[in-house]
Amino acid sequence: PIHDKEIAIISKMISKGILQNIKVAVKSYEIIKLCNDKYKINSVLKDIVKVPCVYQNINDIKEYPVIIKENDGVSSNNINIANNKKEIEAIDLDNKLIQQFVEGDEVTVDCYTSYVNPEGFYYSVRKRIETKAGMSVKSEIIDYPEIGEYCKKIHKKLNYKGVSNIQFIIKDNKAYFIEINPRFAGAGILTYKSGYNFPLMTIEELYNNKIKYPEQLQIGNKMVRYYEETFFDESNHRIRPR
Repeated sequence: PIHDKEIAIISKMISKGILQNIKVAVKSYEIIKLCNDKYKINSVLKDIVKVPCVYQNINDIKEYPVIIKENDGVSSNNINIANNKKEIEAIDLDNKLIQQFVEGDEVTVDCYTSYVNPEGFYYSVRKRIETKAGMSVKSEIIDYPEIGEYCKKIHKKLNYKGVSNIQFIIKDNKAYFIEINPRFAGAGILTYKSGYNFPLMTIEELYNNKIKYPEQLQIGNKMVRYYEETFFDESNHRIRPR
């Protein structure tokens, strides 16, 4: 499963013993709750990775702009940028996180810690060149070992097994943690097609209990995804564009 709300429901079902004799690639319900709570996960990880400042009170804000988003939101839904106190006061702050706005290059890191070998950690840094509705439609795999080390520390801190995708903003050659999603990434197929087939590794380890070592990751691979309308006539024959 790859949707934030979906994995929480499935994980809760597993914790209640509803899905017995079925291996599902989801984390424990406690881990999912922590990762989906932006305020708590920022607090837990701030000692091992750079985290944009979080404000609990609007009177504490000394520098604008700030970003305001749902504490348990998904994708880019209901996100606001406020340039002053007056703009913040016009926003409903219920269940919202107020955070320092960091502008820079956005990257998503596909991460995997082996279920069988705790020392087996793999990552792929995808630079998000263009996004639509919160999903990457143009991206490129880049070499960024520093971010890989951050992600390894995050997985170790959370005692995390399996796949995650972790997002960072790069500003002035510094990586700022934005969020961790305890699931497969929507645009992770670029990583899977470039040598790190995390879905296959998950199946091999959970089902066959054996390590599936990945191929070498192809740095520089790019992906463009798009939608194309296809038309048919009344007899269901495809109409070719003129």
